[in-house]
Amino acid sequence: MKVFLSWSKPRSQRVAELLNNWIPCIIQSVQPWFSSQNIEDGELWFNAIQNQVSDIINGIVCLTEENKEQPWILFESGGLAKGLDKSRIYVLLIDLTPDDILLSPLSAFNQTKPTENGLRKLMHVINGRTNNPIQASILDQVYDKFWPDFKEKFDDIIRETQIPVTPLKKSAKEEINNDILKELFKSIRNLEYSVNSIRNNKPKDELRNGVILAPLVSSIKLRQYIIEFTQEFGFEKKDLIDNMSLIATYIKDKKVGAVSSQRLARVLSDYVNENIDFENDN
Repeated sequence: MKVFLSWSKPRSQRVAELLNNWIPCIIQSVQPWFSSQNIEDGELWFNAIQNQVSDIINGIVCLTEENKEQPWILFESGGLAKGLDKSRIYVLLIDLTPDDILLSPLSAFNQTKPTENGLRKLMHVINGRTNNPIQASILDQVYDKFWPDFKEKFDDIIRETQIPVTPLKKSAKEEINNDILKELFKSIRNLEYSVNSIRNNKPKDELRNGVILAPLVSSIKLRQYIIEFTQEFGFEKKDLIDNMSLIATYIKDKKVGAVSSQRLARVLSDYVNENIDFENDN
């Protein structure tokens, strides 16, 4: 079974190269595809990669701070995602946290940290998708033997590669927080307007049918709860629309504020159709 290793920029490339040599030591039946080594001399590199991402059903995206917005990473991930009913994409967060990619299309895929437990779980998942899986207890024994070697080389890569610092660029988390603050400010203004209208005995229709609105939950926050629901209960994206009532109950239990069914439906529809738009761009 082949596993496509997607990379961009030096740190990501070196981690992909490490995985290329290390994964077969854990699961001998797995054959990683690493573009730096698997493209033959004289072969059209674009065609080679395009053919691989359309045929391979397992991909590991080596994501770093410097490449998380690179078009090439998104192109390869989009190619793998075209067969999402069979394909599996695993996003390896090399020097990132889930909060750092909340605004990225890659946030919808499985995310793994390069820790001992994180990679162990990933190896078990990939092993389970092979034609002849290794017995779990044996896989653990092999993993325990080869993990220290991976950890040592991975730490060397992080130490030896430098990521350019861009202090003026806001993180995804900061952008989301700003969006939340803007919507809270609007909600406070609505509340202030409603209170003033009551004091001045203005008509009810100026109060939006006499209802004082609770603080609204931002669209970005709604999307985050939808992603959490999907990951927690294992739903496929294509099944989310039919289970909107379950999602609404899940968000209501969070007690985070007011959410109209129309607004939830819009955010949910945008999220479900996100991959389709992304594929068409490629």
